[in-house]
Amino acid sequence: MTRTRIMMLLSVLLLAGCPTRPGPDEGKTVGTTPAPDAGTPETSLPTLRIASPASNTSTNGVVAVTVDVTGGAAPATIQLLEDGTVLATLVGPAPYTYSWDTQGVADGTHTLVAKAIADGESIASAPVTITVDRTAPTIISTTPTAGAPNVVLRAPIVLTFSEPILASSFTASAVSLQVGGTIVPTVATLSSDGTSATIAINDLSSFALPATFLVTLSTAITDLTGNALKIPATAWNWIVPDWIKYAPLASSTAPALAVGPNFQPTVAFSAACFGNASSACVDYLSVAASDGQQWNSLGQLPTMTGPGSMDLDAQGHPIVAGIVNAGGAESVTVATWNGSSWDSSISPLGIDSSSVLTASPIVRLDPSGRPVIAWKDAVTATAADVGVARWTGVAWDKSFGRLGLTATSNHSLILDGNGNPIVGFCLGTNGIGTVSRGGFGAWNGTSWTFSGTYPSEVPVVVLDGALEPTMLVAYTVDHYSNGSWQPIVNTAIPGGNTSSVPHLALTPDHQPVVAWINATAPTKIGLARWTGSQWSARAGLFNAGGVVTADAPGVPAEVPGLVVDSRGSSWVYWREGSSVNVWMSNY
Repeated sequence: MTRTRIMMLLSVLLLAGCPTRPGPDEGKTVGTTPAPDAGTPETSLPTLRIASPASNTSTNGVVAVTVDVTGGAAPATIQLLEDGTVLATLVGPAPYTYSWDTQGVADGTHTLVAKAIADGESIASAPVTITVDRTAPTIISTTPTAGAPNVVLRAPIVLTFSEPILASSFTASAVSLQVGGTIVPTVATLSSDGTSATIAINDLSSFALPATFLVTLSTAITDLTGNALKIPATAWNWIVPDWIKYAPLASSTAPALAVGPNFQPTVAFSAACFGNASSACVDYLSVAASDGQQWNSLGQLPTMTGPGSMDLDAQGHPIVAGIVNAGGAESVTVATWNGSSWDSSISPLGIDSSSVLTASPIVRLDPSGRPVIAWKDAVTATAADVGVARWTGVAWDKSFGRLGLTATSNHSLILDGNGNPIVGFCLGTNGIGTVSRGGFGAWNGTSWTFSGTYPSEVPVVVLDGALEPTMLVAYTVDHYSNGSWQPIVNTAIPGGNTSSVPHLALTPDHQPVVAWINATAPTKIGLARWTGSQWSARAGLFNAGGVVTADAPGVPAEVPGLVVDSRGSSWVYWREGSSVNVWMSNY
């Protein structure tokens, strides 16, 4: 081999064994997509769902369980777990079902979950909650309580269950109410959560009182799982009297009464001097509130003499107005009960009176809770006007002025929905004038507007359902509409012209109630309620065994006093001698 050929061969070998730098496009595949991985193809896992029962189901027996599988390959077996412990193994193919007998399962809440192995991985369903309940529902409370006496007819009838009741089991035939042994029509309503029920009597006038009431319940009433109601061993009965009578209170003046949100009365009265021969003793106003069992004294209001007037605030706390006479000058004083003591921080209201006839202040609370007072002002031996003032929070606002009346004997006060005063009045009786006529004056925001007058003894004014002033006009109930008196009830009140000092009130559904003194001896009181078609005087004529006291001239006609509470119960109060009687009618 020649030297030249040997050198060329060495050069080739050297070039073949040496690395070279790649060019800018070396190692790239331009305009193509890399080939996919040739490994095992991906697969989706199946989803487990307990299709039945639904979560929050209650049971006391066998539960049908169904598990659905969607997506991917269905597993050969599925484990059903109760509270984390295997309950059963469900074998395919679908449907995966199981009948779960809960007889051996403890009462309470239990959780079901379905689990399986798919493609080597563990999968599970969302949990489902089941409540096992084999306990019979019971009645844990009733209103009224079993055996209760002196129950208010219009008080709610309520029973409370130990657990929710199945609505479809609480039917009209499952509840009955007997009055005096006769079934009366009712409407029984189950609460939205099923834990209580109320019973309402269709017609409260369909039976006589006093009577024993008895509720009977059926075992057809069940809880949500079908357990029958356990009927109490003690019968649920109670007594409804015709009257609920409160213990008499001693008073030397006409009382004032109001009924609180607890449906119990509060009374303002004068009680200091009975049995006290001291000439220095004065009949100052006192206040007592009933708790349904007894009168609880709220104390005396020193320097404030009666007769007084009273209203209650939203909490049932009384506010009382009375007269203070200092050195011959009269003023109206207001005191409010704060829950533990009397607050007399509202400054006295000066009035104009030069007669022994009392100013007879009347107090009402406006929508903001501030007192409005109406009183007989500019009083002389032969004349009297009516003044009105509102407490602003710092002073008395007398911008209402006087009504411009003469010979006012009695007056009343109510407030409309805006707090504007409406004053009822009687002219010309009780020692001032000779003819008794009544009417009202209403404040329109800037001045007083007046109704026409009519023969009247008592100036009580109320607002009907159309918010129009309503009064007793010649023994019929009329409202003042479009400038004239128009009858609401054409039928005269029971007793007609033998009825003395009739008082008027309206029920929550705007039906009239009247109370009056019967003129025959011994003096008795009558009470009647308008049913929508006639006067019902089922209460008859009544008194407490004495003679109804006629109060002194100039005193507001509180004989008899009448209040209808927000449940529609009628309260009558009056004096016989020195005793104040407070009775609530169940008619």
